[in-house]
Amino acid sequence: MQKSLPINLTIVATLFLVGGISTIIDFLSKILIQGALMLPFGGVGVFIAIGLLSLEEIWRRVAVGLLVLLIFVTLIGLFFGSLASVFGTPRMVGSAADIEAWRLWIVGGIGVITYVAGAIYSLITLTEPEIKKLFRNKKHENA
Repeated sequence: MQKSLPINLTIVATLFLVGGISTIIDFLSKILIQGALMLPFGGVGVFIAIGLLSLEEIWRRVAVGLLVLLIFVTLIGLFFGSLASVFGTPRMVGSAADIEAWRLWIVGGIGVITYVAGAIYSLITLTEPEIKKLFRNKKHENA
């Protein structure tokens, strides 16, 4: 009888699966509707999800590496984006363009915070000793 997986590992795998599927749908829609060809790196999330649910250590390591890279790139982007907005084109305070810019910053900020929070949650989950132990035990069972 197989033990059930911890709920937090299942949540992380589901996040990767949903992200991977949405990337693939976006990729297909861009090809079919716009005729644009792009390389969807996010589609690897489907394979990561399957690997995590199968307790494959290599996919846990790939997921941890991608999450660290994602958090780092997001923070760098936020830093340079903030610099660009502070030292960018001056606007008249209170103008319609200024209000729209703030609205976009708020909505974008909420999205980025949610995205980074999910990445941090996933990273913490995948580096917990109990979760790492599950992957190691699976490796030793197969040997």
